[in-house]
Amino acid sequence: SLASLRLFAELFVSEHALDTRFCMEIFSDLLKLASPPTEAMFPGLLQGLNNPRVAPFVLDYANFVFRKGLVLPHPASQQIQELTGLLSKLSERLGAIQDIRPETDDEARRLGKQVTEAVSLGVSLCDALACIGDPIAVGALNKALGVEHRRLRVEAAAALAKLDVEDAKSLLAAMAADPIERLRVLKYAEELELLDSVADEHCNIVAQAEAEFVTYLAQPTQFGIAPQ
Repeated sequence: SLASLRLFAELFVSEHALDTRFCMEIFSDLLKLASPPTEAMFPGLLQGLNNPRVAPFVLDYANFVFRKGLVLPHPASQQIQELTGLLSKLSERLGAIQDIRPETDDEARRLGKQVTEAVSLGVSLCDALACIGDPIAVGALNKALGVEHRRLRVEAAAALAKLDVEDAKSLLAAMAADPIERLRVLKYAEELELLDSVADEHCNIVAQAEAEFVTYLAQPTQFGIAPQ
């Protein structure tokens, strides 16, 4: 019922100890519904933006229902200032972390977890800001573009390109030179009709095969294992 879903949204956004896998299962089931219950989930679900554990799932769900045309405008369009502030702070935090050289394995694991969680939220934020389409997001997206994390830089460049920032369009096309991000870049370039700007050596069939192979080898399950 709608009442039950509203209660779920209220409880979900207030919980700070949720397991990531559990969150993925919940939202995977919601996304499979023929008619996602947007009227019961928003705006209550947006309270989760203050909870770093659930914020990526909240934004991903909001981005999904917006793209499907189930909610117009984007559910978080009124929170644009909050979203840009979150992305700016996140970029600053990642910038500080990237300068740290861990001295122990435990510290390395802790920092790695922080980076993973921050990038997950950063990707969702970039996507949401691109969906909302407000130029006020350009400053925060440029900050994210300055972080030394390839995935986040690609997402920030793609979001800026969607906001019609010309420099970001050429930068996104150049990012196809990196095999680990090439397939993602090519997908965005196709969506934005920028494939003609990508060098042929980075988008031909050989380049795509190289990218698939490198992406496979970069999976955590492949570390330390010789290629078959």
